[in-house]
Amino acid sequence: MTIPFARVADTDDPNHATPGYKSLVRLQRLKRYNTCLWQQLAPFVGDRVIEAGSGIGNFTSFLLDRSRVIAVDLDPYYVSRLQQRIGHLPNVQVLQLDLNAKEAESLVHEKLDTVICMNVLEHLEDDRGTLESFYRLLAPGGRLVLVVPAHAALHGAIDRHIGHFRRYTKTEVTRKLEQAGFQTESAVYFNGLGAIGWFVNSILLRRKEVPGVQAYLFDWLVPLLSLEKQFTMPFGLSVISVGRKPK
Repeated sequence: MTIPFARVADTDDPNHATPGYKSLVRLQRLKRYNTCLWQQLAPFVGDRVIEAGSGIGNFTSFLLDRSRVIAVDLDPYYVSRLQQRIGHLPNVQVLQLDLNAKEAESLVHEKLDTVICMNVLEHLEDDRGTLESFYRLLAPGGRLVLVVPAHAALHGAIDRHIGHFRRYTKTEVTRKLEQAGFQTESAVYFNGLGAIGWFVNSILLRRKEVPGVQAYLFDWLVPLLSLEKQFTMPFGLSVISVGRKPK
């Protein structure tokens, strides 16, 4: 089940028109891309899920058929928006919470089988500490489904503008997952086409954001991403990885 989020302007709230917010709004409109990415993640997502860094709910909408969904973000504006949209649903809880804080320990009783964290870890200085917090939240046998930006060579003007501390390789993600206690089930590159566009815009042209027209055109090319399933991609815009907490 997905929820019909209203289409909003890049400056929906002029007091909250940050680069990160604008990026979330644009991503919300890329319906084909969002669906394609979700199809990569869905086989690993269980029935009792916490979304770490839910933002304005771009991917929370795909989780609503689960029996328990906890959407967490630090930004009070994002939390308020998401609360208005889905907070009334009986299986959903929307929280403003730092999952590294002691208060998060109260969520252990939820017996969560999945932590899903999409394009958040790169914004945090202590990424290893955050992975350890995810490990503690999960019930034995539970999974962390993680999406992070790929390749340090792609770190450019856009990354700096939206607050990315780093980009990752598959090897680095695997190492950090295992240091936090996880067993790595999968780590793959995703969206090679997007990586080329990011290199052109962020590195060569030093733009601070991908032009909206380009983003919408890319959304129409998303069916090409299905070809990636037939190959082991040597590069991509993102790393999709899955770590399991031992039983």
